Amino acid sequence: MKKIICAALLTFMCTSNVYAAELFTKIEKKKMIQLTLESFWGKAIDSQGNPVQPKDEKERTTIPISELQANHMINKGGESGLAQWCGVDWQERYQLIILQLKKHITSDTQVAYAGVLHGLAQQMIYDAMKKETCDAETRAQTASIIAEDVKNIKLSLDEK
Repeated sequence: MKKIICAALLTFMCTSNVYAAELFTKIEKKKMIQLTLESFWGKAIDSQGNPVQPKDEKERTTIPISELQANHMINKGGESGLAQWCGVDWQERYQLIILQLKKHITSDTQVAYAGVLHGLAQQMIYDAMKKETCDAETRAQTASIIAEDVKNIKLSLDEK
């Protein structure tokens, strides 16, 4: 797994705005989406600080966000995992991603689910890489990617 992630990381880092490699396969993403759904209810917290509970059985078994949104959050979570591994601040970008998401969805359940997906992806990458060393060049490239994303998200949030 580490060799695959390192190879993906090198491809990821060598491409500035368009990433040539995904950190997770489509199959891994589908498993992450399902795992999150199965472990989400009653554990995730809404904006009021309450555990998120489904309204009914249908909601319990339905992914609360679109596949596109879920994949986006997994990708961003993976990037945050790389940033965490390299000691690059990722928290501001995460908060901005959530603010950006809230412009498109208003349900606490959807926002919480997206946040849990991000966290799962982040933790998976961080755990896979934590015994390795992030070199100075990779750290600089990661910091640059995160900073560029922060800038772009801020611009999109400022648009009216």
